[in-house]
Amino acid sequence: MRASEIAERALLGAILLDHARLADVQQWLEPADFYAYRHGLVYTEMLELRRTGQEPTARSVLDRVIPSAESRRQVDGPYLHTLMESCPHPSRAPIYGRMVLEASIHRRSADRATRLGYVAQSECPADVVIDQLGREVDDWKAELQLLEQRWAQAGEVPTESAELDIPDSGTQARAVVADAAEISLIASLMASPWQYEHIKDWLRPEDFSRHDMRVLYTAIVDVAEHGQPVDGVTVMWAALRTNGSTDHLNHEAVARLSQAGVPGYAAVAAREVLEASLRSHTTSTARQLESVARTAQMRPPKVMQSVRRELDGVTFSCQRWSASLA
Repeated sequence: MRASEIAERALLGAILLDHARLADVQQWLEPADFYAYRHGLVYTEMLELRRTGQEPTARSVLDRVIPSAESRRQVDGPYLHTLMESCPHPSRAPIYGRMVLEASIHRRSADRATRLGYVAQSECPADVVIDQLGREVDDWKAELQLLEQRWAQAGEVPTESAELDIPDSGTQARAVVADAAEISLIASLMASPWQYEHIKDWLRPEDFSRHDMRVLYTAIVDVAEHGQPVDGVTVMWAALRTNGSTDHLNHEAVARLSQAGVPGYAAVAAREVLEASLRSHTTSTARQLESVARTAQMRPPKVMQSVRRELDGVTFSCQRWSASLA
């Protein structure tokens, strides 16, 4: 049996033994926080009884369950007595309730992360996927705000939790490789540097999956931002100065890129690079957050803080995509 289910049984048993205990948790604990369906069912009936001015006794809960055949298969008299026997002490209901809420925060975060990853890997067109990602992130942030409020209402005493090293999702290996687009983009920029003005506000070096193309784009940015002409000589010099090495790059290779570049194609290729980066970044972020959510030793405030920070990164990437279409 899951540890969260043990806590659920102890909490419900506490309320059945001491009906006043429901008031300790009803403001911040919801039926959906229970992992076991029948535990959520019992808690729902307890809340409904309290709403109508009745006490949540075993008899009154059972009377509300009996009319429903589905509910009767989940809950019966002996099971309610089992719940009461599972409670070490009714006065500890708030502690058990916080355990249930903590497990719910972890579980909800893991489920949300899984769904975010599925959307990022969808084969739908980029505009559709990124619009859906924006909605998923907004919905998750709204839920996160409510969870933070409920956790604060639960009155948990702050404690130090284990610090986990969450790698920057921007440094992860790209799930979607856009080699052709990256090469075409750099070639087009080298052939017609004026195109940089059309992409500089929304494309970043970290969007490139290929190291050599990332180095060249970083160099182009450096040269252009300093008001210098972009050509094979200035770009190679900037690459050496900012990267310390130009392995796998030489003047001849850069010259060939310049000759192969298609003028006016940079914005199209740049959007392809950004799309691949955004999908990959979000997939990586989803995996990281799912891992965090499934880490039991990480306290809810840390989980929610990590979620909010990573979701802000996804939001920023979606905003850059919108800017690329303007």
